[in-house]
Amino acid sequence: TRTATEAGEAVLDSFDKSSAPNKWVSFLNALEQEELVYVKSLLEEDTVDSEEDRLRGRKLIRLFGPELEKNIKPKDIISSLVSKKAITEDDCDEVLNLCHTKSRLYGIMCLLRRMQIRLRPKEWYYAFLCALRDNDYTSECELLDPDFLECPHMFDPETFVRIS
Repeated sequence: TRTATEAGEAVLDSFDKSSAPNKWVSFLNALEQEELVYVKSLLEEDTVDSEEDRLRGRKLIRLFGPELEKNIKPKDIISSLVSKKAITEDDCDEVLNLCHTKSRLYGIMCLLRRMQIRLRPKEWYYAFLCALRDNDYTSECELLDPDFLECPHMFDPETFVRIS
């Protein structure tokens, strides 16, 4: 069994060995078609998010994940996340299907994973906090980041870019 990193390396190796014309452009276009914006940006850009930025939201989700999984119903926040482009309609269908066929736990785990491949760390984390706040999950919001409810604009990636 391969890890996600090993699988990714195998895919990139096979592309590298391929002699197909425009293989990289086709690959990037496929990522864009699948709305894997963050993954595409990692391959295209010279600058990447700092290690701290990439890991902060993930660490908080991992730390408070059991509490989130116990309390959050994906169907309550999913439309907010679709409207913020943190997930796609296909992701939404998959999450709801997992909730129905397996359990709410599987649904929320899928939801958290999908957000993290669609957007940059600051973007998905901000969208997630906003979705929690906008759908009456304020205690979960406070658990993840107590300062968010008092100063949400300080978490907004758009504001952060203008201030920096």
